[in-house]
Amino acid sequence: MDTGADQTTCGGTAWIPLHDTGEKVRCNGYYQGETSQNGPIVPVMSLVTCGESVGNEPILLLVHQACYIKDAAQTESLCHPYQAMAHGVNFDLTPVGHTNELGKPGKQCLTIEDRTLALAFDGRKMYINIRRPTRKELNLLEIFELTSPDPFEPNINDELKW
Repeated sequence: MDTGADQTTCGGTAWIPLHDTGEKVRCNGYYQGETSQNGPIVPVMSLVTCGESVGNEPILLLVHQACYIKDAAQTESLCHPYQAMAHGVNFDLTPVGHTNELGKPGKQCLTIEDRTLALAFDGRKMYINIRRPTRKELNLLEIFELTSPDPFEPNINDELKW
């Protein structure tokens, strides 16, 4: 989960591309290696991966309007929570063992449709382990749509409705 990302970014081999929007963006800062500050131009796509959350069965996570970095050396993907929230996904990004500003214990999870998924926390980031789904999993597992197929264009003058 990365609140500083401009939009969701899928990196590495865990993702299967489904649809190319035809749009492209320059991906600065996120991309590893020498080109991190003058990143490559990458496609904006819809992609699917297999998410494995502690205590839950694997599920398919579908993202739309995501930058795609195919490079196998790229080992992390970034979920922009606000992009997902605009699509109806709910987050509690307060770590378990901590309290939020209202004094309530953190739940460290996301809720997508009717499924709540625990997020792992390594002291720096919250995440879900992902991997490339098998053919069998693509046919059998439930698909949860994390972001909208519509472009993510937040209006900073609108009240937050999430």
